[in-house]
Order: sequence, then structure tokens, then C-alpha cells
Amino acid sequence: MQNNEAAPYGWHGPAQGWLLNTRPERVKNAQGGASNVEKKPRSSPFNSASSSGFTLSRPKVLHAGTDPKHEDPASPEDHVCLLDCMALDLQEMDIFAAERLPCRPWDSTGKPEPSDLIFPSYSVRRTGDNLLKDCCRLTLKVERNLDGELSHAVPDTTIHGSLSSVHCSLDKKHYQLIRGILENNLGEPVEEFLRPYNLQDPSSYTVLSGAVFTNLSFLVDMTDVSLELLDSPTSAENRNSLARFDFMKSKVLFESLSDGSKSVNLVSHSLLAYDTRYAGTNRSTEGIRQNVFDCILQPSKTGTNRASLQLELHYRSTRDSSSFTVVLNNLRVFLIFDWLMLVQDFLRLQPENPPDSAECQQHCPGSTSANLSATGAVMPKTVKRGVVTKRSTVLVSQDRCLEVKINVTGTEFVVVEDLSCLDTNAVILKGTTVLTYKPRLVDRPFSGSLAGIEVFSCRLGSEQETALSIIDPVNVQVELCGSPTYQSSSGLLDAFNVEDIPPLLEIQFPALDIRLSYNDIQLFLSIAKSISAAKAPPSPPDLTDATPPPKDGVRQKTPSSLEIQLSHLQNLGFKKEDCKKALRDCKGHLDQAATWLLENSENMAGHPRGRADSGSSSHSCPLSGVEVKAESVCICFIDDCLDCDIPLAELTFSRLNVLQRIGSTQEGNASFTLCGDYYNREFSGWEPFIEPWPCFLSWQQQAAGRLHPPRLKIGIRAKQRLDVNITSVLLDQYNTTKTSWMADYCKTDKPTPTSSPPLPWLGSSVDPPGFGQSAPLAHLRTRSTASLTCLEQQIHSRDVKISKRRQPFVPYALRNHTGCTMWFATLTTTPTRVALSHSSSVDSISDIQSSGTDDTHNVSQWREVLPGEEIPFEFEAREKLRHRHTHELKLHQLLVRVCGWEQVKPVSVDKVGVFFRYAAPDKNNSSNTVGSPISRTNIIHPHVYFSALPPVRVVFAITMEGSARKVITVRSALMVKNCLDVQMEVRLDSPSAPDKPVVLPPILPGQSLAVPLHLTSWRLQSRPKGMGLFFCKVPIHWTNVERPGEVSSSKRECQSADFDDSLKRNFRFCVVIKKENFPEQQPAKRQVSGSTQQIYRQPGHTMYLLPTMVLSNLLPCDLNFYIKGTSIKGLLKPGKEAVLHSADTSQNMELGVMLESFPMCKELLIPPGTQNYVVRMRLYDTNNRLLCLTIRIILRAQGALKILVSSPYWLINKTGLPLIFRQDNSKTDAAGQFEEHELARSLSPLLFCYTDKEQPAMCTMRIGKGIHSDGVPGWCQGFSLDGGSGVRALKVIQHGNKPGLIYNIGISVRKGKGNYRDTHIVTFAPRYLLDNHSTHKLAFAQREFARGKMTVGEPVEEIQDSVACKSIHTS
Repeated sequence: MQNNEAAPYGWHGPAQGWLLNTRPERVKNAQGGASNVEKKPRSSPFNSASSSGFTLSRPKVLHAGTDPKHEDPASPEDHVCLLDCMALDLQEMDIFAAERLPCRPWDSTGKPEPSDLIFPSYSVRRTGDNLLKDCCRLTLKVERNLDGELSHAVPDTTIHGSLSSVHCSLDKKHYQLIRGILENNLGEPVEEFLRPYNLQDPSSYTVLSGAVFTNLSFLVDMTDVSLELLDSPTSAENRNSLARFDFMKSKVLFESLSDGSKSVNLVSHSLLAYDTRYAGTNRSTEGIRQNVFDCILQPSKTGTNRASLQLELHYRSTRDSSSFTVVLNNLRVFLIFDWLMLVQDFLRLQPENPPDSAECQQHCPGSTSANLSATGAVMPKTVKRGVVTKRSTVLVSQDRCLEVKINVTGTEFVVVEDLSCLDTNAVILKGTTVLTYKPRLVDRPFSGSLAGIEVFSCRLGSEQETALSIIDPVNVQVELCGSPTYQSSSGLLDAFNVEDIPPLLEIQFPALDIRLSYNDIQLFLSIAKSISAAKAPPSPPDLTDATPPPKDGVRQKTPSSLEIQLSHLQNLGFKKEDCKKALRDCKGHLDQAATWLLENSENMAGHPRGRADSGSSSHSCPLSGVEVKAESVCICFIDDCLDCDIPLAELTFSRLNVLQRIGSTQEGNASFTLCGDYYNREFSGWEPFIEPWPCFLSWQQQAAGRLHPPRLKIGIRAKQRLDVNITSVLLDQYNTTKTSWMADYCKTDKPTPTSSPPLPWLGSSVDPPGFGQSAPLAHLRTRSTASLTCLEQQIHSRDVKISKRRQPFVPYALRNHTGCTMWFATLTTTPTRVALSHSSSVDSISDIQSSGTDDTHNVSQWREVLPGEEIPFEFEAREKLRHRHTHELKLHQLLVRVCGWEQVKPVSVDKVGVFFRYAAPDKNNSSNTVGSPISRTNIIHPHVYFSALPPVRVVFAITMEGSARKVITVRSALMVKNCLDVQMEVRLDSPSAPDKPVVLPPILPGQSLAVPLHLTSWRLQSRPKGMGLFFCKVPIHWTNVERPGEVSSSKRECQSADFDDSLKRNFRFCVVIKKENFPEQQPAKRQVSGSTQQIYRQPGHTMYLLPTMVLSNLLPCDLNFYIKGTSIKGLLKPGKEAVLHSADTSQNMELGVMLESFPMCKELLIPPGTQNYVVRMRLYDTNNRLLCLTIRIILRAQGALKILVSSPYWLINKTGLPLIFRQDNSKTDAAGQFEEHELARSLSPLLFCYTDKEQPAMCTMRIGKGIHSDGVPGWCQGFSLDGGSGVRALKVIQHGNKPGLIYNIGISVRKGKGNYRDTHIVTFAPRYLLDNHSTHKLAFAQREFARGKMTVGEPVEEIQDSVACKSIHTS
């Protein structure tokens, strides 16, 4: 067989290429022709220097033959084509890099290698390792149309191949070699050698007949084919992998048509892409956060048909244009930004040693005509009418356009928060998108349709359960509107090119709903930080080394970022040398380099600048502006921080039209109607805080001028007034939300040393120790909040944000305090149905039996609640479109049925408050008793028969706990509240069965207890727990308090159970019964003897258990008290209270008080029936000086007194000097001052009062004698202690004609609040205070100017510590 060698035009220097090393036998077909395997080298025979290439080795031909194929009967040509069919089975296939050498390489290099391939004119030597992991097998079926001169019903040449189980690895050098082969060898336009026209049928030639047929059809089925990209050369010891693409089930189709057009189609039914940077022992990952989402491209988990099309890439090229189509279907794509940037840099690598255009033209003169034919003919523009057009003609070039179409269906784009954790938060973009770019359509070069686009966040691993919508599904239309088309007789306008006017991007959508929560903001901040880290620019390259270095080190010295910049500038149509010089002079700034090229370089003729051929460059195709049109844009802010998940507010922009100009003038305008609502959590409804307000907004970015820096000018025009509703609820919710958000964000921010090692839990999916929800909510609420400036600084300075789980929020909880077993169900209804169901009287007990509802289809299943149990529940299940139901006019109601009574009417739980329903006895129950079994609760219930149960009032108390959780407490209308300091027990018994009492659980101090629903009519008694006392003899009755708001009080006494009279100590307390604002009782329509109406007294009362006497110490010191004639005495700390249970307020009592240094007092007589009044108590110190304390007696209820002990004035000395006080014009100092007060200041406040009524109510002071032992301190001018502020000068007279000393003391008086309203707090402080916050010692001195001379009034002193303070009193 004769070996033929084809050398097409290509590179003409040291080149690389593909070679087929075959020894096939001649295959004869039916017409006696021969089939040769052609070798297509990358290098041309012009250069015999050494080069490298690839070699396919050891193919084997199994069989060949001819087979006639009948075409489809439906074909327009009724001709049976004769085909030459060859079946090739190539086994043990391998690919490796090789180098082209001269004919006899051993002449210069020594002995030949065993693997050398020797050809007559050159030889090939293998270099490097194999690209394939294992040898592969390629099956080819080749069909040639032998009747091509007669019919083209089938392609002239059809090749169908099958490739399976192939793993190919490419490093950067191999990728550059293959790309060079595709671009400069296989992709080189080659002249077609055609037979003379007179020897063939004109109908079979496209130029003559116009019929287009297929010349070549090449189809390869790929099964389990993997392509791996390597960062480093392929070696066993150092193998750094970057990515791997697995074509599990794909097809590649190449077709060449007779009109010169070509198409390449890649169809994949199963395609996977992997991030292999951290696979196995790829590289040392110590200190690096690995990416656990290694499968970047995978089938979507929500896809219905797994066998459907996943990816299709279609490229079609004609002489005039080319089109590229991308189809993605049911895929999940993880956007790992750093990996995507690395893969992009890898794929954009240019071939090594690219041929120069001038050299190509020198060696290949025909290439010039080929280039001209490829770019299209240049024709002059038709001369039109007008002024400018008649002077000259404009050359118009028909550019080759690239049309792009992207179709994405059911594909999810996932952005994760933490790459090192599988169970992390993520944001997913999903929808159907069709994008089309057709530059030939000047009016609409770009259009896009985004259908059902949605963005939601979720927790990977449980997407369906945790999916929360951020952007609801919306349909968006995007169009790039070009310049308007001018008429042919436009005149002067012909001088302007249409392409010089930038297009306008229009975005339209009907309604956009955005739901943004606290956790979403945290998630976006974390993702934005990872994106910025991935896009961080590398260190600026040394542009002096921009010229290609030797081949062995080119990849290590030339950064990929420099090549990207060079490609951007070359796309503008400039030479590569000029682009390198521009980048070198502009120090790597791309914008400045482009400006330099426009001013100093000429554009190459073969690369015209324009929007058609350089659409990828942002400098050649800018936008004139962006316009957004929408019917409405609604932004809903959600509070899902800590223990809630509730809407905050909504901002709605109706009839929105926004236009932003881009270019030399940065300006824009917007017109819309603004309205805002906030969500009232207590009423579960929306309330407006911004009324609808139509306005027009404009802005402009102004450059710097002489009088101002660069600034943004904003203007607002409106015809209507802006109405803003500010309510107390809105302010409270704002403060609450701000506090909780700041507390949650700042609770993990603790200053740590920068050199400390990272904690082991950083970057993990679990919450770190101490970060959980175990901390009490009150602790988080009471923490001091940081400022917004501090928050902004923490956002920029924080490196790691812990990925926290969103705790499921259940908005409702039901507590059973009825004392009986209860069942409940939820009901969602509308106000209209509620109004119809309540059209009759709801207060009548007789109507209770008809308490049904028509909304049976909305009633949930009944759930059982045991006594004392709390069960969380919700009305709507967790939805992806969160809080959508809040705008619907619905009522959330509860259906409750207590054991022993019939079902009550539905109760709405949307509002906070106290509601009630009546329940009638259930006589149809099979059980004969009601109550809870002993095993379920510690309340022992007797047998209560249904015949004895009256209709009861069931109370629903709805309260707000935490931030937004509503708790519904179902109880009776009879409450007992313990206001004592000890636990109290309550016993209930029935007059008909006094031997079977019921003792309720003890009531803690300050707590309340609801009497069981079936025991409200029983007698009630109480006693303290664990004190050995009997229950009070007189029962507590509530039936005599009938009118709403009426209060009744009485005293009770519990006798001691000890037989020893000396140890007996009775316990006294007061009972206050208050009737709540329940409606008046109405009779029930029940048939009794004599047909009379029986009235059941329904409880609606609260019983308060109060102490008989409470003594409160409002002094700043300890207080000793006693009651004369009794054993009651004790010590009371400042601000504390003492409850005197043994005090008998029905008798006369004498109260005595003693303080430190005040051992004597005159007892205060408190007679029975004492009302509210204020009295003074006299105390005497050890020097028999008088101090009067203020005693305020408050009557809380009949027999319940509260006594407040306070002082008229507190004198607080903060001067650091000893001060002595007395009443003005008084001869003695104030009580409580002794010799030690002359030497040093008192740390505790001094109790002061005016004891001499004949003297003015003024106070005076002096310096203690211990400061200046040789001086005489004098009293200052009197001052008032009742309010205001002032300054007094304290003089010290010195002996020996020395100048006196003056101390200026500041005085501040403020009145106490609350219980301290009878006290005035007077503070004495220096006028000046020097506080040294520096790290150095500071020396200071006071300077006085007298008669023009400077004298130093005080010696120089030093402040030793950085936190020390120094008071200055001297003037």
C-alpha cells in the first residue's frame, strides 16, 4: 500500500501534531478501489527541525467489505446508493506526546530509541508519559457513498465510532498542544480540489444547483470516558489534579456540508464534573479548608426523568455567521468560585509559540485570500442624498457574526456557605432560562426569557424540609434594545454610524416578591466573603518578562492573568506587541492600556473593532443604560433570629420604572409608589406605617469641582404629602429586633490573640460549645448592644462565621391548667363564617350545645393534652413561601373539649388577651367520673359525677413569650396568686363530701395557680407548706364578690400544730378577692322542678394571698428592727424587705428601728385600722444628736400594711476630702459624724435631716480638720438640698500671714424615684477631674495670674497609673 502524506497550510516553525502509525492492508471495495489511512501531520515540510506530537499505536483492522444501503423511500431522490463499508476495531490504543526529529536522529543524538518511528523524511520520538491511564479500544464503522456523483441521499462519508472506558489526563502543556492542533492544523481552511465541472452532473454540485448535502458525518458514542485536567506535569510522584469530566453516556457528532458549513454537536445523557484538587493524597491540605462538594456537575435531585438529556453543546459555522447553542437540563451545578476560576484560567491558555501572521503570509501566500474570504467582501456604501454623504463614501465591512443561544431548564445553581461541610447552608437559583444573542438584529441584538426564576436557601442534605424562599418564582423578560433605524433619506444623520450609539438593556417583570431574613443576611455576608476571596487579584506580574521565555518554563513564569489581559486587548484589534507595550507602560491597568492603544496604535485591518466581533469586551460594547420596569416589587423583612420566625415589615414599590444611564454621565431616575407595612405580633396583622406615596426620584454623580469633592446629587419630587404612622408598637418592635439581632451577632465576638491557633470547631457543621440555644433568652435580651458602627467594622474584620442551623420555630403552644384531660383541634376559617356562626347570643349558656362549625374540612386531628402538659402546635405547615398566609384574611381558632364537658365554641388565638367560653356538662359520655388518674398528676381527684357538674366558664389566656411565641393557657376563671415569701398549699373540699378533700400542688412565691375546672364551686382553705401549721379555719369564699372590679379583703390565721404553747407561732396572712371584668351571669334554660330558671354562679375572680406586714429598708445601711412586746426582730440589708407573718395588725404595735451609731430611738405606734400616712421617727446617735427618718405606711388591703423606712437626704462625698456638714446657723454638727470624719471622707452616704425648725432649711459644710492641722477651716455659705446644682468655696485660714486655701466643691441634687421618692440624693464632687488614660506619667500644676505675675499655686504632682484620677479643688 502506498503511503501518502498530506501537508496542509498550518504552522511553519517548530510544530507539533497528530500522527497515525498504521500498517493497514489494502481493502478492496466493489469497484476495485483502495482505502488508505491518511497521516495528517501538524508540521509542514518547510521545516525539518525537531518538533513534538502525539502518536496512536497498534491499530488492528478486522474486516472490511461493501454493503448496499437503501435510502428512505420518503427521500426525494429515489436512488439506491452503493456504499463502501469498513468495520475497524482498533485495540490497545494509546496516546502520548512525541517530538518530530530529522530523518536520522542517531547521527547527532547517538543510538535510536526502540520506540522511534522512522519515516523517509523525518522521524518521531516519544516524550513524556502516556495520556491514557489504560489502553483503550476504538470501534469504527466507515461508510463511503460510491454513488456520490449520482445521488447525495446519504453523506459522502459516514464514520460511526464507539469509545468506552477511557481515562485521559491533560496537563497544561498537552492542552496547549492539542489546542494548537485544533486551531492551526485541523481548523485551517484548506482549498477544495474539485473535479472539472464538465465531468460531473451539475445537479450534484451545490454552487450550480443550490442543493445542500452532507459531505462528512462523524459520530462517536462515548461511554465511561473521563477527561482529567492536571495542574502539573503527568508524573506518578507529583500528580496535582484540578478537575475531571466523566462522559458516562455521551455522543459527539461532526457534520460537514457541501456549502462550506460545519456543525459540531455534543449530547450528553449522563455527565459528571469533579473537583479533584483534594481527592485522595493529591496534595497536603494542612491548614486548608477542603472542598467536600467534589461533584460540581451532577444530575438534579428534583428531576423526574434521570435518563433525559442533560447537556447539549451545538456549534454551527457558515461562511457568513456561526451559532453556538448550550442546553442544560435537570442539572445541579455547584458554584465553587475558586475552582471555576482555576478551570477558566486553564481553558484559556493559548498555544505555545503561536505563528506570526506575517510569517504565515510569507510562507503561505494563499492565506491572505483565505483571510479575506473568511472576513467577507468589502463593498462601498451607496451614496445617498444629503450633504455629508455626497462628499465621500464609507466602506462597510460585512463582519462574521456569532449567534449564541443558551437554554437552561430545571437546572439548579448552588452556592454553599461552608465548603468544608456537607451539612451546610446554601443558596439555590433555579428556573428555566432562554437567552439569545443575535448581533445582526440591530434593534434587538439580545433577548432573554427567564421563566419561574426563584432563589431559596436550604440546608444541604434536607433541601425539601428546610427550603425557604428568598425570591418567589417570577417571570423576567430581558432585552437589549439597539439604536433606532434611520430612514434612507436621513441627510446629515448618515454621518453617524448606528453602532456608535450604545444599546439599552431593558428588564421587565410583573411582580417581584423578595423575602429577606436575618439568617439570610448572615448567609449572604459569608458567601460574599468567599467570592471576594476567590476573585482576589494576584500580585501584579513583572511586565518586563512578558515576552515568552524558553519552552520549558513558560507556564511557570507567565501568569494566566497577563494572558487574559492580552487577549482582551487583542480582541480590540491591536497587535500583540503593542498590547504588551501598553500593559508594560500602564503597569498592568487594563483600562489605561486600552486608552493608550487607542491614542498611540493603529488597528489591524484584519481585526476591525466593533460590536460584532468583540462583543466579549466591555470596552467595545458598553451599555447606554439599564431600564427596569415592574408592576410591583415587594421586599418582606423577616425576623428569624434566636427564638422566633415572624415577619417584620414590608416595603412595596408599585408601578416601578427605573432608568440608570451608563457612560460619561452617571445619572438616573425612578418613578414609583411607595408604601410600607409592619407586622403587629400581638394582633397577628399588618398595620401601615407609610401610606401610599407616589414620587419621582432622580440622582446624578457629579465630578469634583473647585468648591466640592465628587458627590452624589439626589432629588425627590412628589405631589402628595408623605404620611408616616409611628406607633408605640412599631418602636417597641424595632428596639426588640435590634437588641436581639445585635445580641446574636455579637455574642460570639470575643477578643482573641491574633497568634492563637484556630479552634478545632471552626468551619464545622455543628454549633461550637456554648453557642447553642441553652443560654436563657433573658440573658441575651439584657445584654448591652453594640453600635451600628461596631457592627459594620465586625462585618469587614471577621474571618470566619459559624454556620448555624435554623431552629424550627413553632409559633403556638397550648398549656392545660384545667386540672382535667383535654382535647383540642385547630381550625382555620374566615371572618364571614365566624360572623354567621355567632349571629345568635354567645353569652347564653343554653346556646352552648349548638357550638358546631361548618369548617369541618379545615379542622385538624384532635390531640390529647394531659393536666399540666404543654404541647406546641401550628396552623399552617412549614412552607417554602414563608409567611405567605399572613396577608390572607383568615382567623386561626381552637376547638377545645374538656373531659366532662361538651365542646366549646371556637376561640380565635390571633390576638393577645383573655377570652372565655361556656361549657355545658357532657351527659352522653360513657364514663361516669371526671378528673385525672393518680398516675398522671400529683393532684388526687375524687369521683365527681356528671349530674353534679354545673356549666363552667373556660378561660383562654393568650400571652406572648419570647419574641413571637404565643402561649394559650386553658384554665378556669378562679385564680389563686401567692404574694407571700413562702410556698402556700390550697385545699378544696365539697360540703357534700367533706371527708374527701383535694390538696393542690404548692404555689411558689409570686406564682399563680388556677383552681381545677370541676372544683371551682368547692370550699377553699390555705396554709404555708412545711411549717407544721393547720389550714386556716375560716374558708375563703368568693361568691359574695359579685360586681366586676369589686375588691374584698379579709385576714386569715393558721394555728400551730405543736402542743407546746411556748413553741406555738401562728401564721397570719390577708386574702384579697377581686372580681375580674367578666360579664354578668345569665340564667340557663334548664328544666328543673317548678319550671324555674336556675342560675349557676360562675367564678371570675382572682384571690391574692398577702402578708399582714412588710418592712422595707430604703436606707444605704443596715437596719435593725423590732416590735415592742413581741419576739419579732431582725436585721434588714439595704434595699431588702422583711415579711412579718406573726405581726397582728388588729392590735396596737410599736415599731422600733436602730442603725449603726444610732442605738436609741422613739418607737412608732401603729394602731389598728391604720390608713396611708407619712410620719417621722426620732433616732439618736452616741452623742445624743437627733436624726429623723421618714416612715411611710401603705395600706395594701384590710389588715395588710407595708412600711417604708427612708431618710430625707443622702449626702454622698466624692471629693476625696473629709467634709463636715451641719444645718445652717446650727451650733452642732449633723448626727452620725465623729472624729474619724475629720480625718478622711466617709465612704457610705451620710443620713441628714433638718432638726431645728426655727432655723432656715439650709445646709453648710467645711473641710475636715485633719487635712490642715495648722489651719482653721471655715464654714461655707449655706445651700439648699431640695434641688438644682451649685458650687461652694471652702476656705482654710492659715497662720503666719500665709494666704488662705480655697476648695471649690460642686453640688448636685436629684430627687429619688419610685420607693425612694421621699429621699433627696446630694452628691459633692470636685469641679475638675483629671483622668489619665495614657500609658505615661503626667505631671500637672495649677497656675494663677495675679498682678501680671505668674505664680505656682500648687507643687507639681504626678499621676502614676494609666487609670489614675486626680481631683483639683484649689482655685
